Amino acid sequence: MKKSRKKFLAGFLILFASVLLLSSSVFAYIDPQKPFLDFSGSFNYNYSDCISWQGKNCNGWTYPHLLTFPTTDISSVTYIGDTTPTTSGDPVLSAYFSIGNLYNSNSPNNLTFGSTTGGTDPVYFSITDGTNTFFEAQLSTVTYTQIYGTTDLNPEWEFHNLINPTFYHNDSGVSDPLYSKYIDELKTQFDSGYYIDLYMTHTFASGAENFTNDANGTVTGKIAVTPEPLSSILFVTGGITLALRRYIKRKRNLSSQK
Repeated sequence: MKKSRKKFLAGFLILFASVLLLSSSVFAYIDPQKPFLDFSGSFNYNYSDCISWQGKNCNGWTYPHLLTFPTTDISSVTYIGDTTPTTSGDPVLSAYFSIGNLYNSNSPNNLTFGSTTGGTDPVYFSITDGTNTFFEAQLSTVTYTQIYGTTDLNPEWEFHNLINPTFYHNDSGVSDPLYSKYIDELKTQFDSGYYIDLYMTHTFASGAENFTNDANGTVTGKIAVTPEPLSSILFVTGGITLALRRYIKRKRNLSSQK
């Protein structure tokens, strides 16, 4: 009976750890000691228009399957160690971020978005005020996963790594009216080995949440510095392992006292 109980507990914790690690919430950790910004805006998804798009035949599914973000305004930035978001003073606060066209694959589940119609290849990303660019990078392929037990995809807290970044207006030693402390800190953290990630929460105003119809709604999120994903995984699994060991040790001590 005791062995069965231990096996059950161990199996439960392993399952819990697996679910936790596969969840985007593991990676949606915003470190308050690192720089990040908040944004809000809108999105549109054009599912229809199958009439020989760019000379291509529909072949059983519709083009263009295009996801765009008409507005993505930056509302606040938070510097290293600060607890109160800054809403004025940094030029980035007059900017927005721009994402190139995102096309998805024709799979009904686990849709993959990219810069090509098959849902592949990175997409151009930048923080700009329309005239000046503060940051540019590539958005690695975006995947929306199906919610277990439903036909809907999960658009909450999508986690995307920004790759090949370039930083502008971040040199405080130069007389630059567009100098941004946020971009300066972002580069410092990236050079120290941290990742720059985009987090996005979608709220649908119309259309199906599995991108099978035209859709639109709002999007909110953050651009933040995070530790290496592997470090996060090791941290979580290490804590679970220690908790399991403590539980087994305590049960053994109680049994020996009887």
